Amino acid sequence: MEILELKTWVIFYLVCLVTLLWAVFLSTQGVMLGISLTLEIVVVGVNCAIVVSEVRSHIQKRDRMKKLLVLRHEEKPQAR
Repeated sequence: MEILELKTWVIFYLVCLVTLLWAVFLSTQGVMLGISLTLEIVVVGVNCAIVVSEVRSHIQKRDRMKKLLVLRHEEKPQAR
């Protein structure tokens, strides 16, 4: 993982943490329960969707690398 990607993920998860803490604060105070539950559902849903897409991306990248390795191995001329 590149440093720029890592910084983006750290910022994203810090924003998610703050949002969840705000939603928990709202629900413990008993004020705006609908909004706090909506915030929690949205943050957890977005995180799950992003993790699933990253896993799929990693699997596709791994499959492409395997195909390239097989193609490269087949193209290699044999010495006589």
